[in-house]
Amino acid sequence: MRRPARYHNEQMSDTQLLTIVLASAAPTMLTVLVGILINNARLTDLRTHLDVRFANIDQRFNDLDRRFDEMRDLSPLEPPSTRD
Repeated sequence: MRRPARYHNEQMSDTQLLTIVLASAAPTMLTVLVGILINNARLTDLRTHLDVRFANIDQRFNDLDRRFDEMRDLSPLEPPSTRD
């Protein structure tokens, strides 16, 4: 059988127990919530940074692809013969 909570040999009421639980749990939950929000903001910043970098790389590849297409257009249609 469970004994009721006591403080200085007097039984604690449910309100007192609830107050103690909330007073000890609320700061912890608030700290975790703030940590989650800060971490989420940092991940969003990282994603934005990576999106910009990948857009730059895509632009570079598109420029190279365009240059190769231009070079192919300038080259003769048939490769030179290699007969000796």
